[in-house]
Amino acid sequence: GGFIAILLSYDSIAAERRQGTISLIFSNPLARWRVIAAKLSALVTINAALVAAGVLLSMLILAFSDVPVLAGDVPATVFIFFVLAVLYLGFVTALGIFISSLTRAPSLALTVLFFIWVASSLILPSAARVTASALERIPTADERRRESDQVVGEIMDENNRTRPEVNGSTIVNYSRIPFTAVETHVANGYVKVYEAIR
Repeated sequence: GGFIAILLSYDSIAAERRQGTISLIFSNPLARWRVIAAKLSALVTINAALVAAGVLLSMLILAFSDVPVLAGDVPATVFIFFVLAVLYLGFVTALGIFISSLTRAPSLALTVLFFIWVASSLILPSAARVTASALERIPTADERRRESDQVVGEIMDENNRTRPEVNGSTIVNYSRIPFTAVETHVANGYVKVYEAIR
């Protein structure tokens, strides 16, 4: 997505400057910001159309796979994704036009934008992960699993001791189970929590 926005915008000003057409455009009584805004709105519209086509195609494929794409909050989630994707691509497009206006050669603009894209897509997330692990130790999957086993075991022991019943069903205190514990046990196919209700 972002790379396509770069390819669409990297030569929007630099190529016209090299060909000499930008001076013809600016010889008319037009404010420069209007020219930039027109280029930006046209490119953002193209990006939005590409995103919309991708979203619609994905939803059609899911609909034909018997996935309920219009159930629950799926439409709202898809709409939020669409808006965020268009905003992101609009930002990348604006950055491409800005870099293109600073350089005379489109190849230089493409090189600078490609470096920025690689840095923001690959280098920064890796650096953030390393920095986060240096500042605070992140537990491994095994450590999280052991911790969740311990929490669920304590809750089951507590429920086995107290065993409160309402209408013949045992109540389990789910408020003490951290989300990661439930997630881990469901993912591993455990039924300990469900057995505690019986």
